[in-house]
Amino acid sequence: MDGEVIFLDTTYLLPFFQIPVNVKDFSKRIFEETLRKFQFISVSELSLIEVLFIATKLYLKREVSDNIFKTFKENLTVLKEDDRFMIKTLSDTDVKNYKYLLDIKSGLNPIDRIILAQGANADIFLTEDKDLLELGKTKKFREKFSVNVVNWRQYIKLFK
Repeated sequence: MDGEVIFLDTTYLLPFFQIPVNVKDFSKRIFEETLRKFQFISVSELSLIEVLFIATKLYLKREVSDNIFKTFKENLTVLKEDDRFMIKTLSDTDVKNYKYLLDIKSGLNPIDRIILAQGANADIFLTEDKDLLELGKTKKFREKFSVNVVNWRQYIKLFK
């Protein structure tokens, strides 16, 4: 599987900031290897904010090192300087996609809908969110968007 664009949901941004991923059978090595097969790695700016909130929560619980915010800042700079890494801010197309997703009944909260709307034009949307995965399989979603919404287990099968 080689593709143009992979869109990463918040869970899959965590490794970029030295935060553990709680996904069954996740392998950082396999993750890194497979990301190299894409021309672009795209994420929502909202997901970056969520990662910062997760880092804050872990910091307050003393579950990460004291330099987590320094690490976050440094790694964010590295990502922004990488030509393959695209951070999506909210666009007119995203709002249009968001409105379309609002008309599809699901349990998604508004933030998740915005993130999915931003990733709707990618080749692969990698997430562990059950509501996003479910919505990505609906007929109405598939009629408008060609993105393949997958979880880790489904994702690694694409490369076998």
